[in-house]
Amino acid sequence: MTTSTINYQPLKAPVAKSDVSAFRSDVRAGRYGASAAASTTISRILISVAALIVVGALASAIPLVTGGNGAEWFAGFVIMGAAAAAVVVMLVKAHTSWATWCQLANFARANGWAMQPRVAGPPYPGMLFSLGKKRFASERVYGGDDHIFDIANYQYTT
Repeated sequence: MTTSTINYQPLKAPVAKSDVSAFRSDVRAGRYGASAAASTTISRILISVAALIVVGALASAIPLVTGGNGAEWFAGFVIMGAAAAAVVVMLVKAHTSWATWCQLANFARANGWAMQPRVAGPPYPGMLFSLGKKRFASERVYGGDDHIFDIANYQYTT
């Protein structure tokens, strides 16, 4: 049995914005397998826009229904500000995911492994992996040859 050393340096190294952009282009082009990452980003944006519209309508309705003194108008603006902040946090988190995935891809490549940001319905054996719906594995790092392993974050809806 041969032993090998794992190179952890890519996990510690900073990732340049240009590398993240190139990685995102590669994922969208299918170079990291069939991935739902692009559709996830689009759905986050659509949900954000819908949430802002609904929250905006509700925040505008508060002063109109209650008579519209200054306190209700202020409360409406606070609610809108909180919703906008939540949208910004969600979009920043989406960008951070791309940087993390790029870093994991660099780590996998440096060690002769492969990485997939997201795999819908992975065909893993075992009872747990056939439960629920909307099953996916994210941040999947795997290798083959003489040392077979597959590490990912698995999620499903019951």
